[in-house]
Amino acid sequence: MHWLLTDSEYGVQDLGPAYFGIWLDISGTTRRGGELPDSKISIQLGLLEGMGNFSIVRADPHSRRGWRSRYYADKESALSSMLETDGAHAYFWTFFGLEGDVVQIEGETFKLLSPELTASLSIQSLISN
Repeated sequence: MHWLLTDSEYGVQDLGPAYFGIWLDISGTTRRGGELPDSKISIQLGLLEGMGNFSIVRADPHSRRGWRSRYYADKESALSSMLETDGAHAYFWTFFGLEGDVVQIEGETFKLLSPELTASLSIQSLISN
């Protein structure tokens, strides 16, 4: 699974054998001159089963990874996050939220805990098909 994200300050947390968290600091000034509030975006991703290898790259000079091009012959740095596995079947998941949001997988239940709400989803039907 691959995500191309905006270039910003970031951090990574290893939350388990196939579960990772990324935070992006999006505070500051936008390209159009507007001010953004101090805020961090939380991205949590993983595999429902098995092991995964996670990597994140910014502007790799030896490949196309970590770059974006909005116009022909234009190249801007970006963050390229990738989660890979060698399994014959893979069930990836991603959650985009705000700082303080937490995802938990307990048995066959995917839980979202945030200051505003708590939700859960049974993942058994996803795995057994």
